Amino acid sequence: MIAIICIVILVIIIVFLAQSVGNRAIALEEAVKTASSDITVQRKRRIDLIYNLVDCVKQYDAHEAQLLSEIAGKMSRGMSYGETELKSVLNATAFSHPELKSNMLYSNLMNELSVTENLMARYRENYNGAVNDYERYVKQFPARELLPVLGYTVRSFERLDFDAPDDAPKNLFDR
Repeated sequence: MIAIICIVILVIIIVFLAQSVGNRAIALEEAVKTASSDITVQRKRRIDLIYNLVDCVKQYDAHEAQLLSEIAGKMSRGMSYGETELKSVLNATAFSHPELKSNMLYSNLMNELSVTENLMARYRENYNGAVNDYERYVKQFPARELLPVLGYTVRSFERLDFDAPDDAPKNLFDR
C-alpha cells in the first residue's frame, strides 16, 4: 500500500514537473512575442510622431522665413521713411508676431528623435534578452528532454541587430 502511494505521488510530481516545464517555455515564448510587439508599437510611434513633428517644424519654419522676409522688405523700404515711421512698422510687425519659435521647435524635434531612438534601442535589447532567455531555457535539462514529450515545438527566433533600419527617417527637411 505504501509503495502504491509513493508511486502515485512520484507520478504526480513528474506530471507537475513536466507541466511546469511546458508552462515556462510557453511563458518565455509569449515574452518574446510581447517584446516583438513592443518594437512594432515603437516603430509606429516613430513614424507617426516624427513625421508630424517634422511637418510642424517645416510649416513654422516657412512661416518664420516669410515673416523675416517681410521684415527685411519693410526695413529696406524704410530707408526712405523717417526713423519714427520705421519704428512703428517694426513695432506693428513685432506686435503681430511677438516671438519666433522655430529654434524651440527644432530643439523639441531633436529631443523627440533622441527619446524615440533610445526607446527603440531599449525595446530591441528587451527583445534580444527575451530571445536569449527562451533559447537558453529550451536547451537546458530537463526542458530539452520533456518539451518534445509534451508535444511542444521549440521555436526559433531571430535576434535583432542594432543598425539603423531601412525605414529610418532620412532627409526630413528636403523641400
